[in-house]
Amino acid sequence: MDICGPISPTSRGGNKYVFQLIDGYSHMRFIYLLKSKSESFGKFIKFQIFAENQTGKQIKTVVSNNGGEFINSKFQELFLKKGIIHQPTAPSTPQQNPISERGNHTLFEKVRVMLHDYQVPSEWWGEACAMATFILNRTPTAAISFQTPISRWSSLATNLSNLHPFVCLAVMHFPKERQTSKVNPTGVLCMLVGLTEAHHNYRLFNPVTRKIHVSHDCTFLDAAPALESSESAAILGGSEITPVVDLACDEFAAPVLSPSPVFSSPILPAGGPQSHHPSFSPQEANSEELEAVMPPNDKTSSLPKGWTYDVVPVIPPSNISSKISEENVVCGKRDRRPPACFAGVFINNTPGLYHDALRLDSAKKWIVAIQNEFASLERHSVLEEVPYNGSIRLLNTVWVFCEKTDSSGNPVEAKARLCVKGFLQVENLDFHETFAPTGRLSTLCFLLGYCAANDLDLHQMDVKTAFLHGDLDENLHICVPEGYTSSLKGDICLKLKKSLYGLKQSPRNWYLCIKRLFDDSGF
Repeated sequence: MDICGPISPTSRGGNKYVFQLIDGYSHMRFIYLLKSKSESFGKFIKFQIFAENQTGKQIKTVVSNNGGEFINSKFQELFLKKGIIHQPTAPSTPQQNPISERGNHTLFEKVRVMLHDYQVPSEWWGEACAMATFILNRTPTAAISFQTPISRWSSLATNLSNLHPFVCLAVMHFPKERQTSKVNPTGVLCMLVGLTEAHHNYRLFNPVTRKIHVSHDCTFLDAAPALESSESAAILGGSEITPVVDLACDEFAAPVLSPSPVFSSPILPAGGPQSHHPSFSPQEANSEELEAVMPPNDKTSSLPKGWTYDVVPVIPPSNISSKISEENVVCGKRDRRPPACFAGVFINNTPGLYHDALRLDSAKKWIVAIQNEFASLERHSVLEEVPYNGSIRLLNTVWVFCEKTDSSGNPVEAKARLCVKGFLQVENLDFHETFAPTGRLSTLCFLLGYCAANDLDLHQMDVKTAFLHGDLDENLHICVPEGYTSSLKGDICLKLKKSLYGLKQSPRNWYLCIKRLFDDSGF
């Protein structure tokens, strides 16, 4: 758990802090908005009762920073009474509480985007925090094997059917008992500012009454054009205080700032939401009115008193010839030399495509390189032939050719690599994690210095076809590459059993492979 703040400006309810509690198993987030840090103890009691009642389990360990809001007699007495292990971090060591610290960073990343997307006034950050927490609890995360926190917390499937953009337009329908006439409007145009966990209700802001209402009977105008940022700021901003609908959350029961009404009528226009700017046509203003609002001339207004400008007509010369005389052309005296980099230019006979390799005079060596690549893929059991039924998603491949040379530039070996077009991969479908650490120069210098100081031998090694050793967790298939000879008849495709060059996850899979080797060896 951690407290973030103080946050300026204060929220609509006068709160300055966000008290965030994150379950270590499910990564489920719970936030409470506080006016002062001293309120954290009461909010923790509420959370403890709720969590233990919903899960049937007791809180065993609490990790927090070393702040006075947590290191006090109230919390210590509670932890001692309930048998809770309190693990405070060392001073100025936030990395010892990574889940909460990173959780605050992730939360306010979303809050900033939600507020600045339509220039929502900053005092609405409390509503944005609640909305962002609702989204994060339903977002898969790698920390729990790409499950959603709410599914781990409650073992229920994640439901996103009621999710809509922040401050999007919606029509809140009136109850039938309020619809007293056939010609009166049946709803009012509002803006979505949040959701509730109970019954999947919506929190809607009415710009006419300046109140927030909780409703389930509403229609979202997803196809309608969104409000401009200036319109959202005008609707949600204000200077006068009026009470809002009383709700369970302390933040949302706070007063709302309200200006003069922005909408002239709560009735939704028949053609969808229209712009609230007044129309203007040229016939509505004459020249005298236009002159009255024209800004003064900068040159005239900046002259000293009594000074005036003389208008002198500019007559272009007529005796200028468009032809250039050769006598006026002077050659530069600088000694122009050809760039030295041209000396390193050589003719590149490396083919770019498979068919180009077969058309070259040196096609034989490229065919041998292709055969060697297929043999390497077979040794590592990378490919498996499977029938193609038309519903399998296939990734295309491409041949990459290169020619190794010695120090003198003479060709030594022709190599061919079968690569997957990784740019066609779809995230969360064809790959997930792609991070793979690499060595740093400082680490290499340390190893060299350590070996020199202790008179140790240092060996260098190169792993051939390193990526082909990595295990592949995703179910991926590729088209039959050019030059491949199949042992099956009919339409087939190739299933990848190991990583292949070009895949976005290949570097990470190789890292995990070599890491397991080091771990098993005791490193």
